[in-house]
Amino acid sequence: MDNETSAAFLKEAYSMGIPIASMCASATLLGEAGILQGHKFTCLPHTYEHNKDKFIGAVYTGEKVETGNNIITAKGSAFPEFTIAVGDLLGMWRNEQQAEKALQFCKGNG
Repeated sequence: MDNETSAAFLKEAYSMGIPIASMCASATLLGEAGILQGHKFTCLPHTYEHNKDKFIGAVYTGEKVETGNNIITAKGSAFPEFTIAVGDLLGMWRNEQQAEKALQFCKGNG
């Protein structure tokens, strides 16, 4: 799949309200599609620095995870936090305790 096809697919999914989750360098695809414009996002600093031209109009935070507007972005090192954010967006957790237990499990503490 080329970048134009990927961008069209992502734009259509976003316009339909379909949740989109992205880790690390895959945020560049969201940037190329223009769906990060006006929104906070994150990825590893190296990815951001080498791809700033793809993130014009978006707000890079450097946080582990950013969520909002049916989009989740995460640093490549934030697997546990990414898992919990996706679960939150999909309504997987019965309560905060279940989400915390899942986070601890993902971190190897469960």
